[in-house]
Amino acid sequence: MIEILQKHLLFIKNHNLSVHKYYCNSKILDKYIWRSYFLIDITIFIILILHIFIDMQHFIYGPFLSRRLGLSLGIDLLAQNKYKVCTFDCIYCEIGRTNPKGYSSVNKRISIAKFHKTIKEKLTRILKIEQNLDSITIGYNGEPTLISDLAEIIDLIKHVRDCLGIKTPISIFTNSSTILDDQICNKLAKTDKIIAKLDVATQRDFILINNPHFSVPHISKIIAGLKNYKDKYPTNKLIIQTMLIDGTINNLNDENLKNLSKAYDLICPDLVQLYSVARPPPSPSIKKVKINKIVQIKNKINNFSQKEKKINIKIFQ
Repeated sequence: MIEILQKHLLFIKNHNLSVHKYYCNSKILDKYIWRSYFLIDITIFIILILHIFIDMQHFIYGPFLSRRLGLSLGIDLLAQNKYKVCTFDCIYCEIGRTNPKGYSSVNKRISIAKFHKTIKEKLTRILKIEQNLDSITIGYNGEPTLISDLAEIIDLIKHVRDCLGIKTPISIFTNSSTILDDQICNKLAKTDKIIAKLDVATQRDFILINNPHFSVPHISKIIAGLKNYKDKYPTNKLIIQTMLIDGTINNLNDENLKNLSKAYDLICPDLVQLYSVARPPPSPSIKKVKINKIVQIKNKINNFSQKEKKINIKIFQ
């Protein structure tokens, strides 16, 4: 049944016709008949979309419009867990604070080998329908580098993508806590781009805002690790994401911004993304940084920079 629905949707899409136009242009169907067909098509479309979102709620979801990645298909490798598994407990995290059961060491490893076949089947199914994506994105429900078979998963995604003749880049989110592990770096380099978190550049702010597990290296070592990664894999696109927050606890102080500027200069990423919270954070004391203030912060960071050629910094609302 699903295959029939998929073919039906693909027929309309490949002919670049809306359901309305498809049936209204027929001279055979009167207005009452085409309305019936229109309703049937809408029903089929809704059933198909519900199937995608319900059946794929484990591991794969979307596509959805991301403010930083465009039209993205999400791959959540930690979706089988009842709680987020992360080495951080960020005070602003949009999916909530880290459950003590999921608050993890950088040395923790989780295998999802038994789900490889399921992921491949579901990924193939959705990519047959939606091929005009801007990103196939690994991340979301925690820290994906804790997956022991991450390299195999990335190879699997590449295989499905390439077999369908799709050119969509594979991206991965990481909080950077495992960047000192050479094996993990080798896995990250299999993707087209990594989006690495660096909200702060002072240890004090790191503890207050990201609340790292005790096994997480000092922030200075993480910054050095990001630099080493870019030096070792210069062709792999490295994006630094910096979440800016205001309120009782914030990362807007000059000391942090100066150190962030130094860190950006040292790492030389392809892009720095500055943004603030888009959804209500876990604590009401956390405030969104308004766009005009983010512009001022960007200018400050550029002024603090010692490099003649400034780092590419882009603001996202």
